[in-house]
Amino acid sequence: MMTIAKWWSPALVFAPLLPQSSDTKTERTPLERLQAQIDVVSVPNLTPSQLAGQYTNPSEELNKRVTPMGSEKLFVFPDGSYIFTILSDIAPDTISH
Repeated sequence: MMTIAKWWSPALVFAPLLPQSSDTKTERTPLERLQAQIDVVSVPNLTPSQLAGQYTNPSEELNKRVTPMGSEKLFVFPDGSYIFTILSDIAPDTISH
């Protein structure tokens, strides 16, 4: 039986304490990574009732052209709560809570 002490090495314990180089780049935010790929238009001052609605993937237009093997729906409510559903012909292994 292996004890937890065998998993720890001094290199692992002290590595986070080493000083970091000053020329390391800061991590980009998810929005910055998205903006690097496509044009993103900011929509300021949306009220919850303006954001509320049903969002689907794939879109209804695409569903008319091809038969999807699955779909995702996001229902956003004015109080900020939401329901996200996934429908699939072949369900993936999923852990939900």
